[in-house]
Order: sequence, then structure tokens, then C-alpha cells
Amino acid sequence: MKLHPYALILGVGIGIMVLFALRHPLFAIFATAISVLGFDLAFKKNTKNIDDDNQDGSE
Repeated sequence: MKLHPYALILGVGIGIMVLFALRHPLFAIFATAISVLGFDLAFKKNTKNIDDDNQDGSE
């Protein structure tokens, strides 16, 4: 499974912010994992829709 690079950057950033805000490592790890997967799905869905729109031959 290949993760989108921006999903990794944003997810880790959110995890670090949660760690500083809540000062609980378990919540930070959970928030990091959920945000990385969420951003990855969002970015892949967005690029999939763009690729589907461009396949009709009109670019």
C-alpha cells in the first residue's frame, strides 16, 4: 500500500499537534494513524476523479 506523501506530512503534523495539546502519546499515535489514512483516502479519491474526468479525450 503506497501512501500519498502529503497525507504522511499532514498526518504526522496533526499527530505532533495532538501530542502537544493533550500530552498523551496513545491519543497522538491514534490521531496520527487516523489522519494519515483519512488524508490518503481523500487525496486518492480526488486524483481518481480527476483521472476519470480526463479519460474522455477532452483535455
